[in-house]
Formats: sequence, C-alpha cells, structure tokens
Amino acid sequence: MITLTCLESRQQNGFQQYALFNIEPLEVGQAITLGNSLRRMLLSDLCGCAVTAAHFQMEANGPLAHLSYETPIVHEFQSVTGLREEPLEILLNMKEIRFKPPLRPGIFLSSSDLEPIIGMVEVIGPKIICANQIRFPFLPIEKQPKVLNPSQYICTFTSQESRRFRIKLQIETGKGYKFAYEDSPEKQKETVTKLTFNEFPFQLDAAFMPVERVHFRIKTIHDEYGNLRESLLLEILTNGSITPQRALQESLKLLLDLITPLFINSAFFDLTKEIEKLKLNETSHLNKINKGANQTKD
Repeated sequence: MITLTCLESRQQNGFQQYALFNIEPLEVGQAITLGNSLRRMLLSDLCGCAVTAAHFQMEANGPLAHLSYETPIVHEFQSVTGLREEPLEILLNMKEIRFKPPLRPGIFLSSSDLEPIIGMVEVIGPKIICANQIRFPFLPIEKQPKVLNPSQYICTFTSQESRRFRIKLQIETGKGYKFAYEDSPEKQKETVTKLTFNEFPFQLDAAFMPVERVHFRIKTIHDEYGNLRESLLLEILTNGSITPQRALQESLKLLLDLITPLFINSAFFDLTKEIEKLKLNETSHLNKINKGANQTKD
C-alpha cells in the first residue's frame, strides 16, 4: 500500500514554510511520473493573493485643507514633493508584500472565491510606511487577509504635519502570473471604478503563486518481499500564505479532478458497452456453431 509521510517541517526566514514528504512504495518508473505531475500542479495551479492595482494621493491637512491644491500622482516616474521614493519604487516595494487569504479548513481556494479586496494606508508626515500599516476598513476582521511580512518597507513620507499621504491598493486572488493591463478594456474600466480617488490607478504585475520552490528526487528501495520499488522524496517551500501540507493536498485534489472526468465521460462508457456487446455477440455466435456441430454428430 502506498503511503505519504511528512519527514520534516519547519518555518524559515520569518514566514516561509518548508516540508519534506516521502511517497512509497511505487512501481519502477511511476515516481518520476507522479513527481513531475505534482510539481507542475504545485507551481502553476494553486491560488494566492497579490496586489494588482494601487493609487497614491497627497493632500493638505488641517482646517484650510479644502482651499489647497495638490498635483495628482499620475505616472510612475513623477517626482513627488514629500516622498523619498518615486512611485515606481513604491510599487516595486508593494509587490513584495505577502498576504494570507482567509482560509477555511477543508475548503480549497479558487480564483473566483474572493472579490477584490481594498486596502488603505493613511499617514500624516513625517512617517516611515511599512506593510503593517495596511488596513481593510470595508471588511470584517474574520474576512481580512493577513500580512505575512509586516516589516516590509513601502516608502518614507517626509512632509510635515500639514500634509497627508494616502495609499489605496487592490488585492486580488488568482493563480500563476498576471501581467499588468492584460485585462480587457471593460475590466480595466471596472477596476478604475473601484479605485475612486481618480481615473489613473497604477496597475501591477502580480505573482499569485503561493509555492516558491518544488524539488523531488527518486530513491531505489525494496519492499517487504524483496521486490525492486521506488520512493519519491518531495520538497516544498511556500511563501507562508499556505502550508506545504495543504499545498500538497490541494495539488493532489486538482490532479484527481483533472483525471476523474476521463473515467466518467459518457464516450468512455459507450466504448466499454460496445466492447461488451461485441464480446456477447462473439460468445453467442460460438455457441451456435458448437450447437450445430453437436447436432451434426448426432
């Protein structure tokens, strides 16, 4: 009987999670088939969260704030008074933020499960802004994603208390890698509507993959009867938004969901029925021949 065992599990670099699994015994040649399939599923088919759009707004603070005018931040290379970094550097820093979606036991995450989430950062200078200052004012606590690397640096706001700086960001659920502006014009317009500060939100490339590295190796073993078998050693490293155990469980389920329809497809059953019908006809025909031969002898 094939068994799956976790040989080692640990946390590293603050939030990454590593685990080593052993699957055995397998027939010779099956380990590389299973290892390749699981590796592809783990790296490309699991869902995760990432920042996909952002907006920056600088405004005056105080009783006369409504009389002042601030130049809108509309492109990545704009020099903004009061910010140490350009918008492009801020966007690159935000791409490094890791989020853990609200997961429920036994329920696997799909790209259509969660609506885009709006996060907010609002500070009065001077201030160093990090990921732990992101708030989700439009969501109850139980539905808010968790920031896995709260010390991730975003930017430095150097203005005095007379100015306020706001960041509004959109977090989406997806799988694989998504290029900025790859959505249709209709979907881009929908995103602009959600980011209501102005009509110039910044779009970001998003890497949704929760699994960062998968490595497997094959070891030759012998079963209890002395037969030659194989053992599959599978190493999984995640970004902390999902445990390696859950990642492996999800990948196995996805693999089953891919293969199972081949067995329940009507065409498969039709072919099986045709084969059985041919066998019955062949048997009936042979019976008639044998019966005729017996009658001739009589």
